[in-house]
Amino acid sequence: TVPDRLLILARKKDIRIKQLESRNPKEVDNNIPLDNLKSTVALDWCSRTDRIYWSDVGKSTINRAFLNGSNQETVIQDGLVSPAGLALDWITNKLYWTDAGTSRIEVASIDGHQRALLVWQNLLKPRDIVVHPLQGIMFWSDWSETPLIERAGMDGSHRTPIVSENLQYPNGITIDYANNRLYFVDAGTKALEFVNFDGTGRN
Repeated sequence: TVPDRLLILARKKDIRIKQLESRNPKEVDNNIPLDNLKSTVALDWCSRTDRIYWSDVGKSTINRAFLNGSNQETVIQDGLVSPAGLALDWITNKLYWTDAGTSRIEVASIDGHQRALLVWQNLLKPRDIVVHPLQGIMFWSDWSETPLIERAGMDGSHRTPIVSENLQYPNGITIDYANNRLYFVDAGTKALEFVNFDGTGRN
């Protein structure tokens, strides 16, 4: 059985699980037994199947395995250079990713098939990406000459920047589904901030 509250984190050479509520302190931090990890960066988890998906920028691959480390496999490897951001659409079972090496945002089914290019114009170094399947929107950060956080429909349509000032290296982004907010951290400004989905209410 999988505990109710877990923190799953990628640390380049390994992926770890921390149980946020455990009576036994020795069981709080576990290394998922995975082979040949080189530089894992982004990761997401499917609660329905208990599978984790992760990108490895050292090997230029997107991979998956069960939470216990079994059935490890490479899902996507062709045409990837630096897949730094990864997001799972748990409703339609699709993977979205950014690639700073190819300057693209792409999507594919969770087994790597039905791959499609979504965003490529005026994109320099896309980093993290998150999706909101219930509202049909996605957000990503871009380390372009003018760093940006943008949003679009999950098909790449209606693209618009929502944060374009006082950014240096916007790294991680995540969605607060309950309050319709986007949180982001910036490696340059060393700040953790949030905005509404339209870019207003920045704090």
